[in-house]
Amino acid sequence: MYWTPRPKSGDIVQCRFPERVGVPGPKERPALVLQVEEAIEDPDGCVVVVAYATSRRTHVLFPGEFAIEPNSKTGLTKLTKFDLVNQRVLPFDDEWFGPAPGKGSKHPRRGRLDLASESIKRRLHAAILEASPKSIRAVKQAHRLTRDMTVQDSYRALRSGGVPAYDRLRASKDYWEGAAAFSEKREPQWEED
Repeated sequence: MYWTPRPKSGDIVQCRFPERVGVPGPKERPALVLQVEEAIEDPDGCVVVVAYATSRRTHVLFPGEFAIEPNSKTGLTKLTKFDLVNQRVLPFDDEWFGPAPGKGSKHPRRGRLDLASESIKRRLHAAILEASPKSIRAVKQAHRLTRDMTVQDSYRALRSGGVPAYDRLRASKDYWEGAAAFSEKREPQWEED
């Protein structure tokens, strides 16, 4: 069953963010809605692009991440960091999203980021600029080329060469640099384009 009303970009929702392709995650967590589109197979439903969130290790921000303090507007109860590089396209239904905790209504929406806030704009802008340019291109192209596909078909397209920017990223040093920088506790050194 699709949830109604549809979310909007900037909403923070309760999500079963997948750890494996096509399988809802075992734990519900906040996720940031980045984009909303009509579901191809059902005009009454929608699919959303969401960014991963965690309340762990919020004192360390890596490229593509930004933190938001808890408050009643966001519906967050802990300092939470969002990872704009770790995105998924999911149907906005009860398989992938659950009711927000502590809310009277039975809807996944926890709260909302104030996208008009200069502070939020600066954090989003900085998170995007810190990520590998090749990664940002790959995410944008993957989204454009696979947004009308199921999650499983999107994954197959990525793995079979259907997203050229992703293939270029995988062949570059940037593909491993993020993980290396994380494990070595240093800033990543992205390749020049």
